[in-house]
This record gives sequence, structure tokens and C-alpha cells, in this order.
Amino acid sequence: MQPDIIIIKALQSIFKAGKSAVIVALMASQTWGAGGLDLTPPLPGLGGGTFSPQGGFQLTAGQIAVIRQRASFRPDFSPQARNSRPTLVLLIHGRTARPGDEPGVFDPPLPQTGLSNRPGTVGYSRFYWDFPFVSAMLGGAGSLFTMDGGGANRLMGPAAWKLARIENDRISNQFAFGADPAPLRGRFTGTAAALVRADGSIALGQMAGQVLREIRALRDAFAAYAGREPYVVLAGHSKGGLVIRYLLSNPEGQVAGYRLSPEERLFIEELRNDTRFAMTISTPHTGSPVADVFQEVRAAIDNAEGFANQVVEAWNQTRSVAALLGITLPEAVPVDFSAAKEAISNGEDDLGHLSTAFVNGLNNGPLHPKNMARTDGTRIPLYLYGGRSPGGVFFQLGRTDGADVRDFAGRLESSIPDIRVAAASAGGLMGLDYVIHNGVFMDWGRILNGGTGAKPLDLVRRSYVVYFPGMRPRMSQPGERPLSLFEGVPTYYLRNAADQETDNDGMVGIDSALGIGLFSGPVAIEERLARRQVVNAEMMEPFDHTIMRDENGRIDQRGGWYRMYSGAWNFTNHFDIMKRPELGIEARRLLSGAGPHAGAGALSVWPAR
Repeated sequence: MQPDIIIIKALQSIFKAGKSAVIVALMASQTWGAGGLDLTPPLPGLGGGTFSPQGGFQLTAGQIAVIRQRASFRPDFSPQARNSRPTLVLLIHGRTARPGDEPGVFDPPLPQTGLSNRPGTVGYSRFYWDFPFVSAMLGGAGSLFTMDGGGANRLMGPAAWKLARIENDRISNQFAFGADPAPLRGRFTGTAAALVRADGSIALGQMAGQVLREIRALRDAFAAYAGREPYVVLAGHSKGGLVIRYLLSNPEGQVAGYRLSPEERLFIEELRNDTRFAMTISTPHTGSPVADVFQEVRAAIDNAEGFANQVVEAWNQTRSVAALLGITLPEAVPVDFSAAKEAISNGEDDLGHLSTAFVNGLNNGPLHPKNMARTDGTRIPLYLYGGRSPGGVFFQLGRTDGADVRDFAGRLESSIPDIRVAAASAGGLMGLDYVIHNGVFMDWGRILNGGTGAKPLDLVRRSYVVYFPGMRPRMSQPGERPLSLFEGVPTYYLRNAADQETDNDGMVGIDSALGIGLFSGPVAIEERLARRQVVNAEMMEPFDHTIMRDENGRIDQRGGWYRMYSGAWNFTNHFDIMKRPELGIEARRLLSGAGPHAGAGALSVWPAR
């Protein structure tokens, strides 16, 4: 018999015997090196090499991964496992600037410690997933801790979260605990968070490859610390949500600029078996209009003789009329077009992978939701969230006295980084929304409800202050434009109102964040609604956990998507939704009760046995 056949037969017998036989067989062999067999070989990019036992019976890293994956081939969510295994929440950020670029409006200012907080570092991930969100998710603790425990490693509130212990070469700094974990080292069964580092400026698949290597390292470090294998919850913002779908779909071949290796695909099999559920936040599941027209938006902003210049002239006229009414407005236009341009500054490999056409191809192909399944066929629950107001906490209430405009201008000049960055990023998103409506004359869609029942997609009304000499200022009506053909500035995003337009967070429409029309695309739904045709649930909310039919209407097992239409996070924008506590509190609710199996109720469920 040939040596390779002997190896195959031996592996087959090991697979059939199960996990204990794997351990016994490997330890009993006389051909292993003195150091023993490492069952967790590093993935490419994490360092280390391929283990080679002495003698003729050799296993590659891929074969070892096969053994390890088959040894825990089926997921275990039994009551016994649930009570003894901790949960690790892996936080995956979205698009970023290029790591080598100078910090921009949407980036943290460089710290005074001499350490880096550019994309791909601990400091950047701490800035991205801010203290209020992470703290609320972990129970609302006033302090967070790294894996190193208490004492000098204690994280005292938001200031230290962004400035202390952000050394990039210490993996322990990527973890956050709501209480000092040191006393429970080796027997930890609670919940912790881990910050994933990645370059968000590259192609979707390439970013997914980076994230996968980070997940492997973080999961292994946490398991060693806790003394047991954790359940995993994946939470991704924006492009990070598509990265989650990419990984949990485990695509074959070249997809979105990357090809998963056999070893990586085997690790994903194991990862899926340990995943309780996943969360996506402001993720363009059906693409983004911004990505579709980013070249046109850039051109409109760069046209100094046209659009941008006309907006400045209109603002100067507005200031003059307001002054006649006794209202002082700041000199600078309260819309940051340069920041809007910066928000779409990356290249085709990045923004092109967020376009409606590209994402639709993924949805109907390698990233079809049915592919997010464990080895026993159960589908991984996915909770979907999104914001609805590009202004976030700014310009949410209609005011005509100019006080909020003056306050906003003051915040843009603040010497306190958190205040300045929050205002500047909101200004950039409002600028982007303004250009979409007034520079390229598009909107965010006309789907106003996600189906039957209380599933509103239009809870925000865009408005602006109308000034006329001799008349009291008033807020504009939907669709109203002055003689300049441009809307006034700044745009107000009035809450719990409606303007017959799909809400958005400045980068992603709420319909896309919730996966409305996942397979058909939102335009097909709009066309049917315009013709007053019925849009069935399989088309409007495909793969929803309340539906047991596929997108073609055939009987199927229950879908796994939980579309979260409304909540305290409603009126956030694309960049503050993961910096504020509202969604962190919601994540805590999921961590406290949501299980690994989809059900018809409001939350996914745990198996009875």
C-alpha cells in the first residue's frame, strides 16, 4: 500500500473515532517530536510555520486543521455548554482611510503619547468603538479592563479608553472586560469584547482575510486566558458587516479580491459552529447610492465655479436676510463639503465593492444568506440595525433663531478633540446628504415601509429654515426649494416626521441597512410600489426569521435575519451609532437573551437540550 494511502486511511479512522481518539492516537505515536503536536496552527499572516513530525508520517498544517475541525464537527449549544462557556464579542470596524494618510475629519487626532492610532491599530479601534458603546454592551460599568486585569491596567472611563494602554504589540490591550477578570483567570464564563484591527481602505475580500487572522489570534488568546473555548458573537459596522457575511458564508474561489485558503475555510467551519449570532450596524446590505455616484459627487464638490460656489452665495444671501430679522448666523457655510469628499476618498476597490450592483451580485451568489450555516445545517441568526439621521445629535429640532447654527460652528473650532470630531463628522455626513440631493439630484429611495405592521422606513423629515424679509422664519415643507433651486442650509432632520423619502444615516439608507429587497434590489421594489403592485414578504424581507419560504416562494426552513426597525438608536448617524450608549444597551439585551437558533419570536432561542 502506498504511503499516501496509509495516511488517508489513518486519518479516516481518526475522524470516525472522534475527538478523544484523535488525542490518544496522536499522543501514542512514536514519531512526534518532543514538543508534541500543536492542534492550533497559525493561519498565514499570524506567524509560525508548518508542523512536521519526525519520520515518514507527516501532516501538513491543512491536515492538522482538518483533524481539529472534525474533532469538534458539530456545534454544542446544550444547557451544560451554555452554562460553562464564555462569550467573546468581536467588534469589526468598517471603511477607514488609508493607514499611511494623515488624519482627517473622521479620524482621531494623533495622541500625545507617541503611539499610533491610525487604521489597523488598537488606538484606532478604540476610537471607532467608543467607550460609551462598549461599556453599555458590557453592562454599563464605569470602568473597563484589559486582559491584564486591575491596578495600572484599569481603564478609567472614556479618556483613558482612547489614550492609555494602546500599545499595538500587546494583544491583551485589544480586550475589554466590564469587571477585573484577573481573579477568574482560567475559569472565566462571562462576556468580554475584543477589538479587531484591519485596514478598511482595501477590497472587501482582502479586508475579510485580515479580519479572519485577527479573529483567530483573539479567539485563541481568549480561550487560553478563560480556560475554555468561547462562544463567539460577531458585530460589524458598515463595511465590517459585509466582512462578517463574507466570512460566515465561507465562499469558494476568488470573491471580492480575495481567495480563502483551504486552512482558512476549515477554520471558518469551526468558527461558524461556535457563533451564537451576528450583528450588523449601518451595513449596506443592498449597496449605497453614495458608492454608486461617488465620482459624480466628487465632481460636484470640485466644481468651484458651479455647485459649491453657488451654495456659498446662497448662504451669504441667507445671512443678509437673517440679519434684517435680527438673527446672526456664522460666516462659514454650515456644511463641510471637503469632509464630504473625504468620506468618499478611497478608490474603486473599496467604494466599488459597496455599490448596489456589486453587492447585489454577492447577495445572489457567494454571500447568499443560506450560506451562513453551521455544519449541522442550522442557520446563524443575524440582527440588522441602522441609523436614520445624518446630523446625529445636531439639527434634530426645528429652530429659526440661529442659536444651534452658532453652537455648531463653535464646536467645529473647539480645542477638545471629541467635541470637534463629533461636529466635523456630522458636518461631513450632512454635506454628503446635501450633495446627493442638490449636486447630483438623487434621493435615498421611496420605500416607506418594510412590509405589513409597524415597520416604518420614513421617520425623519428633511427641512431647512426659510427666511424672507418682513416675515417670520419658518421650517420648509417637503420638496420645497427657493428660487436658487438648492435647498437651504443647514439641513434639519426632524424626528418622528415624514417626507416620503427613505431615511438614511448619511452613508447608508435604512432600507439597505435592514436588507430590504436583498435579492431584487430596492429599485425593483420601488417600481412595483409605483405600479401599485403587491410586494410579497419574500421579496420585501427575504430570509426574515418570520418567513419559511425562500426568495422564490418555495417552502424552506426558517430564515435567520432579524430586522430591527426602531429603537433608541434610531436617530444616530453613520459615525456616532457605535460611539453612543443606545445601541450598546441593545447589544447587551441580545447578549443576555439571544440564542443560536432562529425562531418566530423577537429573539433567537437556545435549544432545550
